[in-house]
Amino acid sequence: MRSLAVTDKNFKNQLETVKEEKRMRIDNQPYSPAALKFDEVMFDNWTNAHPVIGSFEDLEASSVVDVRRFFDTYYVPNNAALAIVGDIDSTKAEALVRKYFATIPKGAKPPKPDVIEPPQTKEKYEKVEDKLAKMPAILMGWKAPPARDPDSYVVSIMQRILTAGESSRLYQRMVKGDQVALEVSMGVDERRGPSALDATIVYKPGTTSKQAQDILWSELEKIKTTPVTDRELDTAKNQILRALFASGSYSSLQRCVGRAEILAENTLFYGNPNLLDEDLQRYLSVTAADIQRVAKKLFTKEGTTLMDIVPVEKAEANKKAQAGNQI
Repeated sequence: MRSLAVTDKNFKNQLETVKEEKRMRIDNQPYSPAALKFDEVMFDNWTNAHPVIGSFEDLEASSVVDVRRFFDTYYVPNNAALAIVGDIDSTKAEALVRKYFATIPKGAKPPKPDVIEPPQTKEKYEKVEDKLAKMPAILMGWKAPPARDPDSYVVSIMQRILTAGESSRLYQRMVKGDQVALEVSMGVDERRGPSALDATIVYKPGTTSKQAQDILWSELEKIKTTPVTDRELDTAKNQILRALFASGSYSSLQRCVGRAEILAENTLFYGNPNLLDEDLQRYLSVTAADIQRVAKKLFTKEGTTLMDIVPVEKAEANKKAQAGNQI
C-alpha cells in the first residue's frame, strides 16, 4: 500500500502470469468460456456482464500507466479493511498496525460503479460451440437478488435443495431417476449488485437439449407449487452451517483465514464486521413458504437466459448434415 513498485519489468511478468492463468483456468477448460459468455448474454449492463479477468485484448491493451492509476485509486487506507485473527497480543498488534499504516495518506473516495440492471422482459438465447467439451450441455439462469437482500438467503437455501449433493432434487431426477444427465449443478453468483442463479446440465447421448430443459422446468414448477419438506430445509441449512464451522471448509470460522476474510469483507462491503450472526439467523429462518414465494418470482420464462453448449465435432457434423439436406 505504501511502496508497491510498478515497473515495466514486473508489469510484463505479471501480465504473462495472468495470461497463463486465463489459459489454464478458463480457455483450456471445457464449458468455462461458455460460462463467461453466459454472463454477457444474461446481463445488459457492461459492468455486470464483463468478466473480471477480461479478454486477451483487454490484457494486451493494458499498460503500466493503467496499473498505477488503478493502484492509486483503490489501494488507499480509506478503501481498505484490515482483519488480524490468531493467537496475538492485541495491544502489540495495534501498535504495529499504527506504525506501518498510520502515516499512509488517505486518497480520494473511489468512484462506485453503476450496476443498475434493467428488468428482463423476454427470454434470451445463445448457442456456443466448445472445442473441449465431450458432451453437450445447457446453461439456464436467472437474475437474482443482490447479496444480503432478504430474498438472497432464500435463493441460497433453494439452490442447495435443488442441486447440493446426491440427495438433491435435480440429481435424483436427472442423474439417478430419468438418467438423462451426467452432471447437474446450480450456483449462485452473489454480488452487491444484481446476482445470478444458474443451472448447468451436461446431458447424455440420446437426450436432446429440449428434453433436458423440459425436465429441469418440471422440477422448478414443483418447487413453485408444492412446499419443500422440513427434511429438505434442515439439510440445506445444515450444509450452510457445515461450510461455516467444519474444520475442512475453506471459509470455516475455525480457520484464521476464513474468519479474517468474513470479518474484513463485512467491514469493507457493509461497514459492519458483526454481520455473521445476522446472516446465520436469516438463513435459519427461511421457510417453505419463502421458497415457494421466491421461486414463483424468480423462475419465469421471460426472465430466463438459456445457452446451448455444443461440442465442436458434433456441431460440425450437424453442419454437414444440414448442407447435405440442402443439396
